[in-house]
Amino acid sequence: MPKAIRDEVLQDFIDQFRSGGGMADSPSARSFLRQALGSDKANDLLNNVQTDGKREHFDFLDKIDTAQVASALRLEQPQTIALILTQLKPARAAEILDALNLDLQSQIVEKIGTMGRVGPTAVRRVEATLQKKLTLNVKEKPKPTGGAKTVADILNHAKKDLERRVFENLGSTNAELVEEVKRQMLVFEDLAKLTDQAMQQILREVDMAMMSIALKGASEGMRSLVFKNLSSRAAERLKEEIELLGPKPKSEVKSAQEKIVAVARKLEEDGKISLGKGGGGDEFI
Repeated sequence: MPKAIRDEVLQDFIDQFRSGGGMADSPSARSFLRQALGSDKANDLLNNVQTDGKREHFDFLDKIDTAQVASALRLEQPQTIALILTQLKPARAAEILDALNLDLQSQIVEKIGTMGRVGPTAVRRVEATLQKKLTLNVKEKPKPTGGAKTVADILNHAKKDLERRVFENLGSTNAELVEEVKRQMLVFEDLAKLTDQAMQQILREVDMAMMSIALKGASEGMRSLVFKNLSSRAAERLKEEIELLGPKPKSEVKSAQEKIVAVARKLEEDGKISLGKGGGGDEFI
């Protein structure tokens, strides 16, 4: 067998072994590998692959100054930078994103939000190229990439002003992605963590009929926060409305919850409440 073909087959075996796919991690596959390479070489290879499979892609970037990483990434295409950021922990990805220029930030976020599945070979190739530029060791472990949820996870760890800048610039080119990311960043149950004052502001803006539908699928903690920030009479009336509603489609409950979350985000944008993220204004004491 030509060496090039043998190496390609061996690399495919290693990739399957790492991911746990196919028959690579079966006794028969191990036996075949030992026959092909000899017991000592095969055992060494299997041990190395098992150890290597526990590593994460691009985690060497955690050891490099953010400015240095950003400087290296500015020369890459937005699609490439997007792929790299999806492989990092959201907090680290947010730091690097914040160090890039505004136009590039918006392009990268859009690429992440619209990215499909990326094969391990492509990720490994990008990683090897970046590793060579930064002359550090490569460590790897496949991770999910792309989508609005990934953008939301990154921006949830970013400063408030970075979130605002990205949404303002991206809104003109992909408003649909912005809205989806916002929905992923804050869900109805997150409102249970708000202060009484913030909940009172929301209740002033929300129709109680909508709130009764939203609370059909809410936790006891969320219900309790709402009820205690209403007058005794209003709270009893709301409880009665919920009981009289009867079963509601899950989609209708979710829609009501999303509308209330949108009200909460608008109140935060107007500076009337805080949803708990720093970096965008004075701290309340």
